[in-house]
Amino acid sequence: MKVSNLIYISILFVLSFSVQILAQESYPLLIRGSDDVKKLKMYIEGNEKNCTLVIKYRKGTVKANKNQPQGVGSWLDRPLNIDEPTTIRYSGFTKDVASGVIKYLKSSNCYYMFWCVNTGDGYFETTAFHAYVFSGSEIYPRAN
Repeated sequence: MKVSNLIYISILFVLSFSVQILAQESYPLLIRGSDDVKKLKMYIEGNEKNCTLVIKYRKGTVKANKNQPQGVGSWLDRPLNIDEPTTIRYSGFTKDVASGVIKYLKSSNCYYMFWCVNTGDGYFETTAFHAYVFSGSEIYPRAN
């Protein structure tokens, strides 16, 4: 088999996998911030203009709510199950944006919603995110 055929087949494989990820529906996962770095680990990979935000959180035991413990992530309708990952990766934006998310989540009074797709590789790929606040028991997007 020619090298060009191998390259062509490899490209098709990668593209088909990428399309499958993009075609999957994403679901909202709420993470409560934490001022304790042991409860919520966050860091940035990449360069100034194209980076990946990585967040490692703890699994919630109940569905998302304003009283969930610091550094915990839960679905809006249920807790995470045992097979679901506790890492979120969000790629393709600037280091300034990623730093802003990290700064916001360093407070236990802050919440972020991440719309996630399970990659099957031990992490959720995030398709969108937004800061949220609670008013009573209701959750609302935070005004920028």
